[in-house]
Amino acid sequence: MRREIPEPSSTGVPAVIVRPRASRSTLSQSARAVTVAGILAVQALFAAPVSADPLDAGPNNIYVGSSADATGASSCADPDYSTDEDDEGNINLALDAALAAVNNDGDVIIVCDGIYEYDDSTLVHDAGAGRYGNITIQAETPGSVILHGMSEGYIGLDFVDTDVEVVGVVFQGLFPAIWAESSEGEGPHSLLVEESYFYVNANNWGGAIHAEQMNITVVDSVFGAVADNPDTLPYEAPNNASSDGGAIWATSDVATLVSIQGSVFEGNHSDEDGGAVWVGGDVRLEVEGSSFERSEEHTSELQSRGLISY
Repeated sequence: MRREIPEPSSTGVPAVIVRPRASRSTLSQSARAVTVAGILAVQALFAAPVSADPLDAGPNNIYVGSSADATGASSCADPDYSTDEDDEGNINLALDAALAAVNNDGDVIIVCDGIYEYDDSTLVHDAGAGRYGNITIQAETPGSVILHGMSEGYIGLDFVDTDVEVVGVVFQGLFPAIWAESSEGEGPHSLLVEESYFYVNANNWGGAIHAEQMNITVVDSVFGAVADNPDTLPYEAPNNASSDGGAIWATSDVATLVSIQGSVFEGNHSDEDGGAVWVGGDVRLEVEGSSFERSEEHTSELQSRGLISY
């Protein structure tokens, strides 16, 4: 069971700014390159051994997929970590292995297109405990990677004292999809979510994203939808919190920002405050060019408690 969550801070007066979305250029990720020829030449002169592990030789794409064809090349045809029984065996172990392999030199974890079912939570990626503190996880094709928690109470991605970027991933049936926090005196760290989708995730606080002492930016993403056919994947249905923040819950004892840009919140539900978003403590909320809609099932309840609570 997840560690106990402290009561939201009552100190600080959070602010919310809601404005039309300004035009912006599409975010792009600059290519990363490291020249190792000079280093290798010096090593050769002194007969120093060179690492044979390609994951230790500068920036890499680290691939996570469902099969390995033994092509010898790191790619979705031959992922570094796979869900095959002969390899890591399931998506949570494959992601754990990929996260452990990241070096702080621009490595990117690419999850290959497919549907992946959890059979446990991923391990906590804690930069304060020796893990590297800058993580990027992206789908091979945005919207074509489904991380499915099977509604069994598994945490999708779990970070402590880490700057995280997640791009193009569909999260479904997780508890919650993303948990991110900064330790006291170690933050705030940042979480960027872009072009991602969150359906049928649940938690006590924050059905899709639970954050403590984090700066959060959400861009061009979708949280919940009017329920469609439950036999299809992804099953596009709302996220839910048994307490506050049906989709996003964020609190902080230090000044932080939650920025939501160009995103859609539809039908998300909380039993208490913030049907879509709840922020508390010293958190400022900015909403830009985004839409928030209630589900017909919970209209009267959410109207009394608010889609956004701050």
